[in-house]
Amino acid sequence: MRRCSLCDAALYAILQVFFTLSVEDLKEIGITTFGPRRKMINAIESWQKEHGPPPVLTSGTESNQQLATLVKQMQSELKEKTWQLNQVLRS
Repeated sequence: MRRCSLCDAALYAILQVFFTLSVEDLKEIGITTFGPRRKMINAIESWQKEHGPPPVLTSGTESNQQLATLVKQMQSELKEKTWQLNQVLRS
């Protein structure tokens, strides 16, 4: 099943914001417990060290291809970080 480009764009926008959040931002949006907040910050910092901040894309076919590639990469990374977080929480 083909995903819609609007869904990809929305997911990209959400991830772009998520990967720029700070400790203060997380507190402001209600992540007040230290453990979960620290794990999110660790995931964000890990992403930024490996990939840098998400780039701002322009419109056009090339950007759509960049967006699709970046969304897949971010989904994969987020899935891995979620799995790691679940492993930590279970132990």
